[in-house]
Amino acid sequence: MSRHDATADVGLLVIGHGTRDTEGLAEFEQVVAHAAERYADQVVERGYLELAEPTILQGIARLVERGVRRIDVVPLLLFAAGHARRDIPALLAEARGQFSQVEIVQHDVLGCHPRVVELSALRYREALTGHEPVAAEETALVLVGRGSLDSDATAAMLRFAELRRELTPVRDCWVGFVAMAKPTLAEALQQAATSDARRIVVQPHLLFRGQLLADVEQAVANARLIAPHKHWLIAPRLGVHRWLVETWENLGNLTKMRDRETQSSAGH
Repeated sequence: MSRHDATADVGLLVIGHGTRDTEGLAEFEQVVAHAAERYADQVVERGYLELAEPTILQGIARLVERGVRRIDVVPLLLFAAGHARRDIPALLAEARGQFSQVEIVQHDVLGCHPRVVELSALRYREALTGHEPVAAEETALVLVGRGSLDSDATAAMLRFAELRRELTPVRDCWVGFVAMAKPTLAEALQQAATSDARRIVVQPHLLFRGQLLADVEQAVANARLIAPHKHWLIAPRLGVHRWLVETWENLGNLTKMRDRETQSSAGH
């Protein structure tokens, strides 16, 4: 959601993965709307990596049309894998060639930011609401990651699971990946099914609605057939929340810092 009525020297480009799922696109755009409210002194645009428009280059072009001189690029992605390490930098390099008058700065992915860990714990508690109380020592958690061939991204997901377990203690916690990484989701669910836990909470560590969420739901349905005596719950995806935007809370400070550095260099 662009702010066509705004003009500013600084623009903010929020990058989404993109999906054909209309609900998933709507959720992402709600987060962009939250960003426009929080960074009201900037022009805010969106750009998708694939499967939707505007593209990243189109989003940058829109910001340039609004007269910005610097663009802060914030990937709304969970972990740094191929998209954050290769695809986005390549597109930004192309944009710098087209718009040499504009400074374009790429910021980090969400990663293990405390706000994201807190949001994950909140969704876990929401999943338990309205159900029979079960002690933590009788509860198991399966955190589901998208999966990547990037070993650093896999390690980051495992680290995220450790941080989550500190906020929501459980008997056991397993990580399973939908694709490209081990252990697989099926392997993690099998471990949970054969464990001593009475309740198993399966929590997709995914931002928005899309095909991967449907894959998780089907995998849990299959696990219920293996262990129908256990209480299976699926926690909500991270979804729309202002805390996601708060992970960029230092952008304004970074912008001011760069201004001071530029002025200092000019003075010398």
